[in-house]
Amino acid sequence: DLNNIQLLKLYNGPFYLIRRTQDEIISLIPGRLETNRGNELLFHILNYRYPLIYNDDQTLTLLRRYINSNSIQKIALLEQYCSNQRELQTRTHEYRLENPVASYPSKFGENFSLLERQRFAIYIVDQYLVDFDSQHCTPLPQTYFHIPSRCI
Repeated sequence: DLNNIQLLKLYNGPFYLIRRTQDEIISLIPGRLETNRGNELLFHILNYRYPLIYNDDQTLTLLRRYINSNSIQKIALLEQYCSNQRELQTRTHEYRLENPVASYPSKFGENFSLLERQRFAIYIVDQYLVDFDSQHCTPLPQTYFHIPSRCI
């Protein structure tokens, strides 16, 4: 009985999930990205690591909308919420400087407004989730294998 969520909660290091967008095995309904069980793993671990960011229904709804969107819809949401990537990078970098050892749950997001939490909700998920447009048995290209960096 492998509980991936609990195992990831014990791990404080960086990681990313590669989600196959056409996966017919991991998805509860083949061809429906919103039923990919990797999504639930992602929701649980982001909520655990960043409870001050992913702490309200509006932000969680936005997160679900974003990760289940096609590439055009994602670009529109990125433009709406994360148009100033440099600012988001600067704020996460400053937090890492003040908190050099990653430990979770993180206090990142303390005193953030709803809009700030939503902006970082999308920014953070892009650090943890990589989509690969394929079915379950398609080999992953080598370009998908790299050492992840610490997000926050």
